[in-house]
Amino acid sequence: MEEPPKSEREQTNEKQESKESFEITPKTIVGTLIKNYPFIKEYLVSLSPEYEKLNNPIIFGTMKKVGTLDMLSQVGGFKTNDLIEKIGKEIERKI
Repeated sequence: MEEPPKSEREQTNEKQESKESFEITPKTIVGTLIKNYPFIKEYLVSLSPEYEKLNNPIIFGTMKKVGTLDMLSQVGGFKTNDLIEKIGKEIERKI
């Protein structure tokens, strides 16, 4: 038996719950982070000139699959925990 379609409210609640349960760690993959919070890509680019490379589709295609926040912080010259904190504050500000 097929389930009835979900209401817009149910869909919104599911999205919020999945984002609330999304933990950002040094091992978080860049693509997963951006999938959950698309605005973070633009924010990262604003943090460091090194992150402008994320605008290159070939580089981003690779980074979104294997790049972790730990790797990204090293490229941008940040301590990993500082970068995670900055990302967390931006997410709080935007949602």
